[in-house]
Amino acid sequence: ASHLRPNKLYRSMVSTRGARVVQTSLPEISSEGAVSSGRENEPSADAVAERMLAALEAASDSDPESESAASDAVESEEEEEGAPGPSRATSMRNLHWRPDVDLSSLETNGRPPPASATLAASLTKQSHVPSRDPRARLRAERSTRPDTAGAAWFNLPATPLTDEVKRDLKVLQLRSAFQGNRFYKKADSTKFPKHFQIGTVVEGKAEWYSSRIARKDRRGTLAEEILSDPYLAADRQRRYDKLQAERKQWHKRGSGDKPSRLPHPRTKRAKH
Repeated sequence: ASHLRPNKLYRSMVSTRGARVVQTSLPEISSEGAVSSGRENEPSADAVAERMLAALEAASDSDPESESAASDAVESEEEEEGAPGPSRATSMRNLHWRPDVDLSSLETNGRPPPASATLAASLTKQSHVPSRDPRARLRAERSTRPDTAGAAWFNLPATPLTDEVKRDLKVLQLRSAFQGNRFYKKADSTKFPKHFQIGTVVEGKAEWYSSRIARKDRRGTLAEEILSDPYLAADRQRRYDKLQAERKQWHKRGSGDKPSRLPHPRTKRAKH
């Protein structure tokens, strides 16, 4: 055991601001437990550690320039106190520490970010820890999903109901009232639908002269377009005249300003 090669112990001091790592060699310790020092006047390990801690604390409290100056001062002190040679100083200067790993670099390299990193990032943005109940978790996920009709309906969105949209939907429900010559199925419900979408008809180039709607005849909503249609206006006028004629035909006679008829006086028969 006495002939074993002595081991060298290294102690690493890392700055909290991500500064370079400074390594110092402690006195050599043999297998028998005796401390063998290369030089008699070399300071003890505790003194070197306390000196480095004080330098790092001063560097963390100051700006980066003073931090680099403190690290250089520590290195110069180590070199003056008995560094092995210039190779040790250069190796100490080449040591760097990078504690933070950017997730964007992992994505650019083609590797997805780890699940722990994404979970930690999502938890830091929340004000409380998510519930462990699977049903509560499903309800929370359902509330964050987009409000659509599902994949079977090609993710039909839920259109917000404004006054103009409600008017157009009411016109569609009452389409059999202004188009009496056509049959329409009765609506299943009088409520407004939730998932629907309003489209715009785009004419082709071949319909430029045949069935194109001029810009002055275009309207913003379906109700305005129906009210401005001349054919539907003529049909409404015809139906209105028909209703007025029926009302005049079945009007109660004698209810006007004409004087009422007096009853005919009865005559008594003569007795024989």
